Amino acid sequence: MSSDPEEFSQVDFGGLVLDAAREEDFETAEKILRSSMLYVLNQIDEDADVEFDDEEGGEFNLVIAESDDEVALICFTSPDHVENFLDSISEELPEDYEIPVIAMSGSMLLDGLPEDFGLLVNPNTDLECFFPAGIWQEASVEDGSEEE
Repeated sequence: MSSDPEEFSQVDFGGLVLDAAREEDFETAEKILRSSMLYVLNQIDEDADVEFDDEEGGEFNLVIAESDDEVALICFTSPDHVENFLDSISEELPEDYEIPVIAMSGSMLLDGLPEDFGLLVNPNTDLECFFPAGIWQEASVEDGSEEE
């Protein structure tokens, strides 16, 4: 008997990521994010600031947020959070405007995150948290795990 992967629900690690962020335990947050499937919004606008290459050679532009001179890539820990976010901004979008959602491994997202970008996880939800730009690069340098 074969199992359909769609039958299994994705575990939402958003609460664990939020707890780690509140405790400023960025190492744990990174481990959780890297081991998770994350969901990002594909920006249709060709003037996008962040481009990722997937393993098949395709490119896509991801939606970012800007506030107080901080730029952050937006991601979600569950499809439900994406849906709630899109519902919350639907009045700001043109009628029948759809934003494609892309699922990707957390490792791929974090490895492709520009050094000057933060990460905004689960915006407009109870699990919203923000990681400033370079937070994981700084932790790697402090641990001595980044090569010189």
